[in-house]
Amino acid sequence: TQISLCSYIVYVVLLKQINLYTMKNIFLLSLITLIISSCGNSESKEITWKKHKAAAFSIDYPSDWKVETENNLTRFTPPTELDKEGKINFNVVVADFGGVAVSLEDFEMNAEQSVSRLPINNGVLISNERITVNKMNCQLIKFKGEYEGLAMFLSQYCFINKDGNGIILTQTTVEKMDPEQEKIIEKSLESFVIN
Repeated sequence: TQISLCSYIVYVVLLKQINLYTMKNIFLLSLITLIISSCGNSESKEITWKKHKAAAFSIDYPSDWKVETENNLTRFTPPTELDKEGKINFNVVVADFGGVAVSLEDFEMNAEQSVSRLPINNGVLISNERITVNKMNCQLIKFKGEYEGLAMFLSQYCFINKDGNGIILTQTTVEKMDPEQEKIIEKSLESFVIN
């Protein structure tokens, strides 16, 4: 789609303009790409699930959602008729740090600086904590701000795989989210596994 192509172009251009493959830039670019991309809601009907298997991770998602992969970014998009605002979504970025040793502490320390670079108005860091997801250590970083007149919430689940790559699952939600939408996001996260 046009939005996907735009997201990819912004991602590549920004990587080339700033110090290629640094931890801070990959972290920021995953947020930018997520906000630019369009995804969405679900209805309160029975949902059929599929498993997306990539080299670095696997995750379950509703079978009527579209999956787009561009280089190291995988975006999960619901049918447009289910999301009038196009703001509820998730994506996964596999960040190769080019041999630079990166840890979850690096994500933790750089979260505050990343807020000022977000393409949202009034961006604020809500929380920055170490958690465990499916028996995997993770740095969970939550932001809030405004985008196109909507109160937006971004949650980034930052993992490091055995090869030293960052695996960043980002979820974007709106302030008043339908409970069915919340269930989809939760179920997808519960299924997330790093390979």
